[in-house]
Amino acid sequence: MKAPVLTIITYFLIVFRCFAQADTGSMKTHFIDVGQGSATLLEFSCGVVLIDAGGENNSVVDSEERLKDYLQNFFSERNDLNNTIDLFVLTHAHLDHTLGAKYVFDSYTVNNVITNGKTYGSGMKNQNAIQDAIKDLASNANTSDDIGYHEAIADNIGASGITNDIIDPLDCSNGDPQIKLFWGTMINQQDLSNSAYTNGNNHSVVMKVSYGQSAILITGDLEEDALDLLVDKHAVSIDADLYVAGHHASKNGTTKRLLEAVTPKIAVMSFGDLRVTKEWTAWAYGHPNADIVEMLRNSVSDTRAEKEVWVGDGAKNFYPIEVDKAIYGTGWDGGIVFDASFDGTWSAPILTETKFRTRKILISVNTASQYELEKLPGIGPTKALAIIEYRRANGSFSTLNDLDNVPGIGQSSLNQIKDLIRF
Repeated sequence: MKAPVLTIITYFLIVFRCFAQADTGSMKTHFIDVGQGSATLLEFSCGVVLIDAGGENNSVVDSEERLKDYLQNFFSERNDLNNTIDLFVLTHAHLDHTLGAKYVFDSYTVNNVITNGKTYGSGMKNQNAIQDAIKDLASNANTSDDIGYHEAIADNIGASGITNDIIDPLDCSNGDPQIKLFWGTMINQQDLSNSAYTNGNNHSVVMKVSYGQSAILITGDLEEDALDLLVDKHAVSIDADLYVAGHHASKNGTTKRLLEAVTPKIAVMSFGDLRVTKEWTAWAYGHPNADIVEMLRNSVSDTRAEKEVWVGDGAKNFYPIEVDKAIYGTGWDGGIVFDASFDGTWSAPILTETKFRTRKILISVNTASQYELEKLPGIGPTKALAIIEYRRANGSFSTLNDLDNVPGIGQSSLNQIKDLIRF
């Protein structure tokens, strides 16, 4: 596979500032920008937890390379951790959550693993490699000992959740996190329809990580029917400061009942960059869904600096809104790192927008949407609309000089975009 086209050295240089040293007592939550998918690293003074390792894989985004770069640079800063992941959680067996699993097992010492026990999910390319990594947990080349393995079964989890030495292997002397599971594979169909019960998303591992008075809740890709069951059983136990919006902020991954139980200060959505207009992307799915973003705006209590963002009104259809509530997304903000203290204080996040780096071309000015065009340097909404209107009236552009005929586009603009466009 060729090197990724969405990466930048300064991305990592900025993120390095927020990597904890061994003597700090805090919970740092790294939302790694893997495009349309999910990979979250929880960093503590005595170890780390990696939750999911999947993402987008196309000619523009190589999530496995992004994950590889991030983890390599992280562990080079935290060399006290000896390239060891204390707990690796795969919420469910879908490609956008598991694509990098084999790389993680092959490259790091993994001490403990949690899955829901399922090794197949729809839409999974390279399935054999992922199955092998999940099934062959005890043969990790980096350790002579068996890996601790826990299979999350929803039916076996009581109202207050479940924990043990595999689920919660960390024991930090200056602030010990508490890790509990609240969902996993359902053995009993309960009152779910057949379609809901056979949907792999509804068997996702749900986990809550508490660090003193700070807490984060991750629900994987659990959908509405299973979320109702989750709330029915665990409403009093899943309150958290930071809620990771379920199913990449799709229209079926968050409910009002869930948010009433969680009462989040902050919400984070892991989804891809809408400028990548290919199948199996945030653009193709319509993530983040506008109704879900509005639901989050009405639920989270903290604020952020006002930002214009794009939200989905169905697949491949987006419009801009302004957000000033504490809602963040990897597709909006790039990499996101929060630092939480034991007393429940959350710092403002460090945002490290992922930049495009092109091989030869990036955006076709003859087919690009207004959103894609306006994100080009020096263009913005007005010039982007002018390009589209000129294109409709006069046909396709053939050369860079043709763009000079568009009102508002001058030599300065052309110089900024000439290496980022094609015809």
